[in-house]
Amino acid sequence: MRGTLKSRKQFNEVYEKGRKVVGRHLVAFALPRPLPDSVGDARGVAVGVVASRKVGGAVHRARAKRLLRAAFAPLRARVPAQRWIVLVARAAIVDPGVTSNQVREEMERLLLDLELLDGSGGIPHDSGGSWPC
Repeated sequence: MRGTLKSRKQFNEVYEKGRKVVGRHLVAFALPRPLPDSVGDARGVAVGVVASRKVGGAVHRARAKRLLRAAFAPLRARVPAQRWIVLVARAAIVDPGVTSNQVREEMERLLLDLELLDGSGGIPHDSGGSWPC
């Protein structure tokens, strides 16, 4: 995946300085990156995906990360430039009956709550303002 956070330092910076929203299946953290850096895609959007042992064994963690990556892929183009995002899987993501559509809809809602999506397509959202860059 292009634009991936890789180092512990990057993840910790997003955890400590970024905003956080919690959902049933995932937790999303976001941090605006006002200065261009070498991390990210052409627009400076970089994403990190995390699934701890609380999610389950290796098979469950791998599935959880696949679900998060697949859910984020169609939303990536709607994220404004120069953002770092960390998506953390919660144990409920691997429950039987959880579909990829449920995960995608929840992720879209959380990213809208973080004011990271432009609002076009999907869930309607009234934005009360924008993030300072």
